[in-house]
Amino acid sequence: MAIADVGGGVSMTRVVKLVAGLATAGVVLAALAEGAGQSAPDKVGTKAPAFTATSLDGQTIDATALAGKVVVLKFWYVACGPCRVEIPHLNRLVEEFAGKPVVFLGLALDAPDKLRLFLKEMPFAYTIVPNAESIFERFGVTLCPTHVVIDRQGTIVHFARGGSPQTADVLRSAIKAALGE
Repeated sequence: MAIADVGGGVSMTRVVKLVAGLATAGVVLAALAEGAGQSAPDKVGTKAPAFTATSLDGQTIDATALAGKVVVLKFWYVACGPCRVEIPHLNRLVEEFAGKPVVFLGLALDAPDKLRLFLKEMPFAYTIVPNAESIFERFGVTLCPTHVVIDRQGTIVHFARGGSPQTADVLRSAIKAALGE
């Protein structure tokens, strides 16, 4: 499975070196700026794949148990520059929707130890799921960051690949629409 690191607004195509922590997972990283922030209309309107996972803090997450809630997914990894840049903006989204039926999950390719070290330096308010390669595959994610919003009925209502300065604003609109606001 190849994962591309997509920066918003950069118009170039280049292959980056393997990241040591991800090489063990057999993931090849490529930077493809074409397509940054693009939606995936083929995914929107489809049922979200079911998955179960264990969060960094040991919580079991069963996607079927999240029915009735809006679910926001961020597919990312620690060495992804655009993924890191947007974290403070995404943390504000978590604060904004606190107390509402919205669940924020950060699905990472990294191992737990690497994530814990990173999160000490840059807190991320999403519930973090390490070693999420199988969930990347279930959703067909090949670029990082990728953001997905799932409505209360389990339907994908937003699926965007790549980073963009407008990511938080676009997610806010998708979340509000999914909540019926």
